[in-house]
Amino acid sequence: PSPPSAPAAAAAAAPPLPAPPPPPKGPGSAAAALQDANDVEEVLAAAQLLVLPGEETVFWQNQHIHQRKRQVAASKALIRLARWLAAEGAEGARARCVADPRFARIVVAAAAPSVAEPDTDADADVAIESLRSLGSLGPLGAVVSAGAGAGAG
Repeated sequence: PSPPSAPAAAAAAAPPLPAPPPPPKGPGSAAAALQDANDVEEVLAAAQLLVLPGEETVFWQNQHIHQRKRQVAASKALIRLARWLAAEGAEGARARCVADPRFARIVVAAAAPSVAEPDTDADADVAIESLRSLGSLGPLGAVVSAGAGAGAG
């Protein structure tokens, strides 16, 4: 038998690659990043850390307590965005935020039901707060204009 080729021998001798690190918990987590954000752009950047349903890579991300933490953090982020953007009074800033794909991640995280346990009244309360925030971020001017046009005919 001939000796193995150099690349095959190197591959056989190389240690296996380490497993990727799990997503952060505590400082550095999506919830902490959302909470620590000081402006709209930082909230949107933190949204990229959120683990959405179907994106779980470690077992604990499917646990109800962690799903709930992500849902609450996303809901609080929506509340903060609504407060900042309503106070800003600039419809353009609101429209840019809502059109950003990272904003959609926050909405999905806030609205996603738990896959581990049936949702509770507390989960419903979080969803209601999220909906209130979304209502204040919506383009109400366009809705009012469309309604006025529909009633004129």
